[in-house]
Amino acid sequence: MISKDAARPGTATHAGHRFRGSSLLEALVALMVLAIATLGTMAGFTVALRSSHSALLRIRAAELSAELAEQWRAAAPGGTVDLSAWQQAVALQLPHSDPPQLDCQAGNPTACRITLRWADRADKTKAGLVSQIALATPESP
Repeated sequence: MISKDAARPGTATHAGHRFRGSSLLEALVALMVLAIATLGTMAGFTVALRSSHSALLRIRAAELSAELAEQWRAAAPGGTVDLSAWQQAVALQLPHSDPPQLDCQAGNPTACRITLRWADRADKTKAGLVSQIALATPESP
């Protein structure tokens, strides 16, 4: 049996119940759920991008420390190392970095400490790396 409301556009009947605009409401709710899920995914990508940038800067700092250590080992004993070129490389590769600190202890000339600090935009603080390097290995008796 066809009801007289079934002939009007925009209405549908099912077992005597009249539905008006319910499919539009369902579409809007589905669109809202999709929008919220998309925003959550985008926020996750942003956090991942910041974390990977911080990791990249830490890797660069470790590589720069290792590079200076190798230069010192190659120049020892009695050789010199061009610290100005290395300091320029630090300034170029680590954004907003403080000047590198080199601490070679007088009592232990075979070990030095390299401290690098730079601005980490992921958490808006200064990040840092301290490397303890051995310039020469003690000779065995």
